[in-house]
Amino acid sequence: MAKSENKRMKIGLFGGTFNPPHLGHLRSVEEVRAQFQLDKIVFIPAGHPPHKSEENVVSAEDRYEMLRLTLEEDPHFEISDIEMESSKSSYTMDTLRKILKIYPRDEFFFIVGLETFQEIPTWKDYKKLFSLTHFIVMIKDPLPSPESILPVAIAEEFCYSKDGKGGFRHRSEKWVYLSHITRLDISSTKIRELIGRGEAVRYLVPKTVERYIRLKGLYR
Repeated sequence: MAKSENKRMKIGLFGGTFNPPHLGHLRSVEEVRAQFQLDKIVFIPAGHPPHKSEENVVSAEDRYEMLRLTLEEDPHFEISDIEMESSKSSYTMDTLRKILKIYPRDEFFFIVGLETFQEIPTWKDYKKLFSLTHFIVMIKDPLPSPESILPVAIAEEFCYSKDGKGGFRHRSEKWVYLSHITRLDISSTKIRELIGRGEAVRYLVPKTVERYIRLKGLYR
């Protein structure tokens, strides 16, 4: 991550396997960035994702390079290799602690999809996460009821508020905000399946990424 300016910045953190990154990733987080007026969004590719099978995941180096190509033309998007510095599994708690130690003045917003957020009780030290960062949960149509969003394991630690952008206030005064984003039928799984069948992925990934996948023979 590049050093912050002198002012306190609002920074979104968007982690994932990015196997491969695609235009749906960009559109979703751009809507979040605009809605919450974030100064920038840092994409964090997982080096060794603990919740993913290694079988269909290409190397961390390939995923990093594809993501770099995906983000290179947008000044609001950055890429961090913070989870690639270790040979061990990438845990969000460890990543956040490292980031907050380096950038103690800035305000962070961890961006996740609804399905990922509802799996948060399976994460390492998950209850401690909510005292370190705000969360922004991306929600697509059909919109769920507010009471169905929080996992039961953490529900008692929050109260729902309709003020401002709406969301849930944690006892630590951090928030879980809700962001209604456009539903796009694009996924890394679908892209891998298309490539495996020898079909085109044009307009699903940037041209530079499509070219990289073809030259490296990925997902064949």
